[in-house]
Amino acid sequence: MYLDFFFGFTFLAGIYFILDYRINISKALHACKHATFPLNQNEFSAVLIPDAKGWSEMIPLSAQTSSYKKVKWGTVVAITILVILLVFTNYLDRAFLSMAYLFFLMIESTRHPGNLYIADKGIVLHCRYIPATSIKHYRTEKIVKWHSLYGIDTQVNNAYKLTFKMNKSWQQSHYVVIKNFEELEKITRLLGLQGIPRVQKSEHPYPSSANG
Repeated sequence: MYLDFFFGFTFLAGIYFILDYRINISKALHACKHATFPLNQNEFSAVLIPDAKGWSEMIPLSAQTSSYKKVKWGTVVAITILVILLVFTNYLDRAFLSMAYLFFLMIESTRHPGNLYIADKGIVLHCRYIPATSIKHYRTEKIVKWHSLYGIDTQVNNAYKLTFKMNKSWQQSHYVVIKNFEELEKITRLLGLQGIPRVQKSEHPYPSSANG
């Protein structure tokens, strides 16, 4: 009985997570239509996103892209399968490990590649719209030899790590990497117009022009 309750709760949580992700990516898609950065291919290419393969240039968030369609239909398939599995709790009892693997695989398969948009009164960060009022500050770090990201991929060497810290302490900080200082300046200027504070670690030697 208790085991059935545990399995049921776990899979219901999974359904909630997938639905929440679907709703958030829809909000992000709407916010991207009013984005002021990135606007062209050069700006998209300047944003590097960490992924399973290492680092990749940002993929636009658009209803026409295959990555968005994968999320759209993947969530429908994942929820359908989870509901079917939830009904057959006895089967889950006998094959929990394999079902747990399938459960997490379905969740991961519905994720869209990460991204960064400077939107109206906020940002879109990794497919989630975040109002400017929810951002405590952002931080920039140049990735030089002593930096933890230096050497992981040649694309990020001497680029800039851009990290966003949220107001709520339980929310995890997220980051992207900006290839060059020119694009970083565009981003920091737009964030400044929204009143989002910028901080820099004193131990990181930036060019004086980077201080805004």
